[in-house]
Amino acid sequence: MKKEKILVLNNPDVVYENIRKIRQMREIKQEEIARALGINQKHYSRIERGEVDITFRRLCEIANFFQIKVQILINAEEMKIFQNINQLNRGGNYYNYNATDIQEVKALYERLIKEKDETIESLKSLVKEMKKNTKD
Repeated sequence: MKKEKILVLNNPDVVYENIRKIRQMREIKQEEIARALGINQKHYSRIERGEVDITFRRLCEIANFFQIKVQILINAEEMKIFQNINQLNRGGNYYNYNATDIQEVKALYERLIKEKDETIESLKSLVKEMKKNTKD
């Protein structure tokens, strides 16, 4: 039997944390994933805690179980995970957001918040003016 190579990453703890986050967000028990991977729950728990080295094959199996790309497990952002899980849970398509998309959304959000604040201030001034005119 051919021995598998260990996947070497700059920050492997992120991978284990991403696996745990995705499982928790989907409300899946460790036993369910362990059974699908053909291992016991204790061993799977050790994977999530980063106590065992994970092979690339095992990483692929976990990604397949979650129906996501391996890249998401290796370099996932929490918001991206959440959005993709929501899409999958609703039977939608899988979306992959890059940092540019996120920055554009953030800029739009900040602009809308500023416009909202300006509108509120304008309405407050209008109400004050109307009250002043009704007293006179």
